[in-house]
Amino acid sequence: MAHITVRYPDGTETEINPNRDYLRPVLIGSSEQCQIQVRGEGVLPIHAYLAPRSNHYGLLLAPGAAVLYNGRELSNDAPPTDGGDLDHFRWVLRDKFAFELAGAVITVRHSGG
Repeated sequence: MAHITVRYPDGTETEINPNRDYLRPVLIGSSEQCQIQVRGEGVLPIHAYLAPRSNHYGLLLAPGAAVLYNGRELSNDAPPTDGGDLDHFRWVLRDKFAFELAGAVITVRHSGG
């Protein structure tokens, strides 16, 4: 079972339960349609998404998007697009991880292995 925690720059924290809707991605960005909303400089309307797989989650970045992971920048260097076409997103992380976007720290962990 996956657990997703978001710690915002103001210190508030929220838990996302992706298991209720397992077959859909968890969208991250500034858009109202995102389950994880982050606002700040450089944050795209749909910046990234967490993709469910059989026993883990993966992080995929939108064209032109970047996040911080272990102090280094991970990015999708493709030119930004106008739409939210998830086919052009780049897979950058999987399994258990934490990354930063505009001061928010998003952590994905699993219980039971």
